[in-house]
Amino acid sequence: MATGGSVLILDPGDYGPMVITFPVSIINDGPGNAVLAGFLKGATVVVSAPGLVTLRGLIIDGARGGSSGVVMTPAGGSLAIEKCKVVHFTANGSSSAGVLIMGDSPYVTISDSSFSGNSGDGVQVDSSGGNVSIRRSTAFSNGRHGFSYTGKPFTSAGRSMTIEDSIAWNNSGAGVYASGGLFTKVTLVRINATNNYLVDLQNVDATMRTDGTAFSLTSSGNIYIGPLN
Repeated sequence: MATGGSVLILDPGDYGPMVITFPVSIINDGPGNAVLAGFLKGATVVVSAPGLVTLRGLIIDGARGGSSGVVMTPAGGSLAIEKCKVVHFTANGSSSAGVLIMGDSPYVTISDSSFSGNSGDGVQVDSSGGNVSIRRSTAFSNGRHGFSYTGKPFTSAGRSMTIEDSIAWNNSGAGVYASGGLFTKVTLVRINATNNYLVDLQNVDATMRTDGTAFSLTSSGNIYIGPLN
């Protein structure tokens, strides 16, 4: 793996799993696809670097065998995912997320990316801290929620997830899910949350604000406040 602060340019081709322990940018900006394949039961990209890690222009494909696409461990610093596709992670059933953010990550940005065909959430934030920004991205046809943020009661003060100009469509759970107490704050700006099987928005006990968000009628209604029975 490249050393701290490096830029790693990937030529088109197939690559295996990565464990990232130093700040690095892994980029494919040219023609052709750089595919990180997760055929084995495990995460394809594990981020535990203390600084900034950037993933750009990559296809991260679990081939219906990997457990999660990108996992940011509690040791991770900051993560930027740009122009990536994360698909087909199913090995752990509803626990297989396209992206899984854990711990006290100081900042995560996701932009111009898509998450589909995963048996869990498209993007799952399970954190006692961390500010997450998602822009111009799509979570569709996932087996659980499209985008989810589960904070920790009394420890998530000042932490938030903001989703802007994005789509949560045709997921088996909620389009956007939030829980973890009043200190967990989720802000939705110009979101299209439609045709999700349970609900378009599910706010269990968090603080959720919306601005210019579109909903559709789903099997259980489009907005749900409280846990699903």
